[in-house]
Amino acid sequence: MADVPPPPPPTDGEGDVPPKEPEGAVRLLWFDGILDAPRPGDTERLRKGVARMNSSGLGRVDLSVDGGQFSLLMEEAVTPGDRVNEAGRDELRAGLEEVIAQVPEGGVVESTLRCTEVFPEETRETLFTVTGGQLRMLARLRPVSAQDMDRDPARQRIVPPIAIGRRALLLIAVLFLVGLGLTAWRAGYLDRAFGAGAEDLEQNAGAFEDLLKMEVESSWGKLLVKIRRGERYPKDPAAAKALVDAATSSADRAAVNAVADGDSIWIRLEDADGKVLAAVETDLRALVTAEDGEVEVKLSSMISARTLRLALDKGKK
Repeated sequence: MADVPPPPPPTDGEGDVPPKEPEGAVRLLWFDGILDAPRPGDTERLRKGVARMNSSGLGRVDLSVDGGQFSLLMEEAVTPGDRVNEAGRDELRAGLEEVIAQVPEGGVVESTLRCTEVFPEETRETLFTVTGGQLRMLARLRPVSAQDMDRDPARQRIVPPIAIGRRALLLIAVLFLVGLGLTAWRAGYLDRAFGAGAEDLEQNAGAFEDLLKMEVESSWGKLLVKIRRGERYPKDPAAAKALVDAATSSADRAAVNAVADGDSIWIRLEDADGKVLAAVETDLRALVTAEDGEVEVKLSSMISARTLRLALDKGKK
């Protein structure tokens, strides 16, 4: 019986025999992936192998040594085809073989290192693996994809600006200013910048006239109201009772009682029509416990504010 001839060598991704060489010159090349292996006792030759890989001009390799392991990480930068040559391929492979040779005997090497080369009609992907301490290169061919060509630096051009006429520019500017104004109004920036100052506000103590006195300061849209004892402030219970008995309205009696007991009152900011724009509640206990006591209240001013009023209630907005 005639001898059966051996099968042909494996191709297209099996073994070390690569598939047929793609037609045309390589257009792009890049690497990705990582290689992990046990660290050798002496890392000097390991670093020399990495330096040799980097001298190939086909990509940048970073060496990381951590504890008992080392890793090679390939940058994914694209190398243009005019910088790719066989000498560079040989140098990179020799450097990688030198690195693998430093792995301690019996050490397991895990590798996902891959080289992608884009040719005019096909793309070749080569996976670098290690078996029995030897480097193996498994390659396959596939059609060129749109994702491959998207990595071409020559195609990543800056999109030229769109020509815009004067009328369109003017409209955009107006819309921008309107939007900016609305944003500033909603955020309260306009009130802060142009809110009524202390000198612009009428101070009205209402039922607290002469019982309390106000001092107002303003700074960047904020009003600081200081309240102290007035000329008619009751200094003792007898004086308070006399004021209550002399009061001609319920509001006057309530005001005297609030002052004498240190109860809460309201500071209201109103517009020209008496509409309440803001109201802050505060108690008067600090005035009861000390003759020179003082109550401080802060509130935000507004453009339309006209009156600052002391009141028994918060009023209606």
